[in-house]
Amino acid sequence: LILRRKSGEYKFTQIATTTKLTYTDTKAAAKTSYYYSVQAVSKKWGVKSGYTRNTFVKTPEAVKAPGKTTLTVTPGKKKADLKWKKATDAQGYVVYRATSKNGSYKALTTIKKGTTIKYTDKKVSSKKTYYYKVRAYRTVNGKKLYGAYSSVKTAKIK
Repeated sequence: LILRRKSGEYKFTQIATTTKLTYTDTKAAAKTSYYYSVQAVSKKWGVKSGYTRNTFVKTPEAVKAPGKTTLTVTPGKKKADLKWKKATDAQGYVVYRATSKNGSYKALTTIKKGTTIKYTDKKVSSKKTYYYKVRAYRTVNGKKLYGAYSSVKTAKIK
């Protein structure tokens, strides 16, 4: 199949060829109307059919990932208090921790409420330094979209 697309009065432009009966146009702009044309091609002889099927589609509004979070860490005795500003469109947050600034960060916890903007890490050891970062997420059609990571913040435990 040969797939073509046009928007408004412009000519059709070929966007893909496929042998599948479904196609997802990942380069379509949000809130835009398109006409799609599908034309069959013979596998055996390479002959194009004279018939094309035209379909009109209006794409939905774009879904954005949450905004970036700003993290603050206050070390204490056998704990580290983390606070951050609410990210735009956040439904929750993931807090990450590492034992070196450029080390391997592992998810420490997932906060499932976008209005919760703090966390206390009590799984720390005295006289150790920990590095934290946070990022927001939102769920769209069963998939999580993540915002950018906050900058890394350090906590030297007392």
